[in-house]
Amino acid sequence: MSSLKNLSKIIVNLKAIRTFILFLLRRNMILNKFKNLIQLEGFINIYEHQIEILNDKKDAVSRDLCIFGIPETEKEIFKIFNSEIKNAASFLDIGAGIGLYTLFAISLNASASILAVEANPKVFEVLKKNLNNFAISKTNQKLINKIVSTKKSDVDFFVPMGDDFSYGTSQKILLEEKNIPYKKIIVETTDLSNFVENKYEIIKIDVEGSELDVLKAISNHLKYCRLLFIEIMIENKEASFNFLKNSNFKPLLESTANVGNYIFYNTDLQRH
Repeated sequence: MSSLKNLSKIIVNLKAIRTFILFLLRRNMILNKFKNLIQLEGFINIYEHQIEILNDKKDAVSRDLCIFGIPETEKEIFKIFNSEIKNAASFLDIGAGIGLYTLFAISLNASASILAVEANPKVFEVLKKNLNNFAISKTNQKLINKIVSTKKSDVDFFVPMGDDFSYGTSQKILLEEKNIPYKKIIVETTDLSNFVENKYEIIKIDVEGSELDVLKAISNHLKYCRLLFIEIMIENKEASFNFLKNSNFKPLLESTANVGNYIFYNTDLQRH
């Protein structure tokens, strides 16, 4: 069975056949599961965008971005982000992943001061390669391989094995609920207090269930933040909303999904 699957992958990834399969996938003319036969390697453009990202045979996130582009559920978010980042002086990307938001920020505003934080060491290496591949001055960009938290000591971090390696969380129950195999690693924490003086105008948070802890850790940053882009899991929604309300933030864009993407604006700072 395994040899048959490998043979299928070899056939599908012949250039002409792969191009045809991609054409069918992008137009929903074949089942989405056929994407798992596609193997992409090296730097490839995100579909419908002129931004290259590194592809690895075991990185489903990068593969999907290159096959389908920005997910439909995030297109409105990206439209607003791209519009706002053009004139922003600074950007803080917490849970940067492979660097999707950071790459868009650099491409639209190379002069912005950017700090990208990613906890997963393997993903951090991809993040570095993606940014190094970008032919733009990096003097105003900084990357940190730590987990943002109120905790002062190192913490357990759980990294999926297999095609989901670009995902990671400090909440192992999220992986266990989906029966995703994982391994535990130890990651150093930071509350980013050394960077408060940078006064990040736009902040993005995508931390797979740890959003409330991150909000508390960066509370001193929030007073300078004009716009907050954040992924919130349904079980954390009420507490996260209450925290942001008490920090004088109001929702600009909401979601009804169990894992929703939201935009909040700071009522103490005038929106442009």
